[in-house]
Amino acid sequence: MNIKLCVFDLDGTLLNSNKEITIETIQAINKLKNKNIQYTIATGRMDTLARKYQKQINSNLPIISCNGSLIRDLSGNTLYKKYLNFDTVKTLVEFYNLNNLDFMLYTENTILSTPNNPRLILLENLNSSSQPEDRFDIEILNRDIEYYSNLIFLKSLAYIENREKLLDIEYIMRKEFKDLSIVSSDKTLLDIMPSGVNKGTGLQNLCKILNINRDEIVVFGDNFNDLEMINFSKTSVVPSNGEESIKNIATFVTKSNDDNGIAFAINEFILKNV
Repeated sequence: MNIKLCVFDLDGTLLNSNKEITIETIQAINKLKNKNIQYTIATGRMDTLARKYQKQINSNLPIISCNGSLIRDLSGNTLYKKYLNFDTVKTLVEFYNLNNLDFMLYTENTILSTPNNPRLILLENLNSSSQPEDRFDIEILNRDIEYYSNLIFLKSLAYIENREKLLDIEYIMRKEFKDLSIVSSDKTLLDIMPSGVNKGTGLQNLCKILNINRDEIVVFGDNFNDLEMINFSKTSVVPSNGEESIKNIATFVTKSNDDNGIAFAINEFILKNV
């Protein structure tokens, strides 16, 4: 394999269940540099929520964030951005309220959230464990959405604890919001992005920036929001904890994210074939 770039999803892939990158994984990733292989992160999170992990793996490449809506370098310079029309945001908020859903709206540096959203605890913990320069603002949505009309929204995230209800809501939203990209990124999460935006298009944009071909990439992912990225690349790795349909299209299925699956794939699949 002629590999120039590895792209890692975070949750369920690079991170274990404790939201950590293990020492074994960091050691394996460091070996990629000895083979002149670059690497970065593609995530549904804001890039500020990914920067501390980017630093841990010692990468200085831009991060694909918000499932492809935003690409910024580590200095915060925007290399690519696509955002939701504000009229669309208003319609989404009306839909969420009508269906009594907790949700979040992502800007480049701020997350707006419904007051009692269970995801708030996770975000606050992530913020407190990050360096000051890698923290983001959290604002509670306690005003009419029109108040935020001057903001640029990159994506929305609906939290739906019941999986059956999430699938029902996803089905309805795909019919009502045909111009949006809608995907489940977790058993309780539904991501909504601008039309045509996904990790696959994000990776295409990054490849143009870095002047790298799709057959020179290995992508690592586990969930439905990694599908287009996996399809774009000629080579993919999925951990055993990944969704079955995603594992079925992988080039290589590795051990789980709680069993150093990324380290295993790098050592036993990539480094032995470059």
